[in-house]
Amino acid sequence: MSTLTGIIIGFGAWFITRYLLAGIYTVEQNERAVKTVFGRAQRIGLARGGVDPAEAGLEPDERERYDYPELKVIPPGGPYFKFPWEKVYKVSVATETVNMAYDPEDRSANHGGTILEAVTKDQLNTGLTGQLRYRISERNLYAYLFGVKKPLAHVMGYFISVLRERIATFEAPAVVGQLTGSDLEDEGLDAARAALGPLSARDAEQLAASLDRPYTNPLPHVLILTAIVVGVATLALGLSLVIRINEAYGTIEEDEIKDHGP
Repeated sequence: MSTLTGIIIGFGAWFITRYLLAGIYTVEQNERAVKTVFGRAQRIGLARGGVDPAEAGLEPDERERYDYPELKVIPPGGPYFKFPWEKVYKVSVATETVNMAYDPEDRSANHGGTILEAVTKDQLNTGLTGQLRYRISERNLYAYLFGVKKPLAHVMGYFISVLRERIATFEAPAVVGQLTGSDLEDEGLDAARAALGPLSARDAEQLAASLDRPYTNPLPHVLILTAIVVGVATLALGLSLVIRINEAYGTIEEDEIKDHGP
């Protein structure tokens, strides 16, 4: 009888420790929690009411694809209690920062997550660096926890595709703002205005003054350097041929080579 009593007491102590005491939890200030009962999340309604400010730029058909149920969110505080058949999912709602070149699925991509490459309209490669700041919305916890398998990879992929598309189709603005104190007929100034877009009066005056100053044309320097490189390469090739001829015929004299025969 004492053995059976001990087993019952031990089982009761294990049950209390395993399921009752372990069912007590708290939610931190920067967290929100969602509880599921037998795998089903506790919902407020079938669909969210109203329009989230983040969805203001979406088209009606796009909003339908993201029309997830709104869940019952457990606010910060506690202690709270959950039964053994319930599960609690905690999500940080603090603003987080991630490198724009970071690839959640392949950390070695984009030069180890440091530089994001893109191609411009004139087929030039450019490297981009920067950061993204994001925050998980309490109204979208269903999509974050259950709707999308890898939310960060989903968001990063969408952002990078839009960014690369904008860079590939970007054109300098043709409209130029009013400029004062500068020579608008100067071709160099017109080119700078077309490339930089609208300029303030102060920037326009400084740009016009800089264009009037003497400058060094880099083309002659480039041609001279190119001639030096080509000359050295040609000299090296000629010397290598002379050395090879001397090894084959024992001389570099033309008459002796002809007498030597093939």
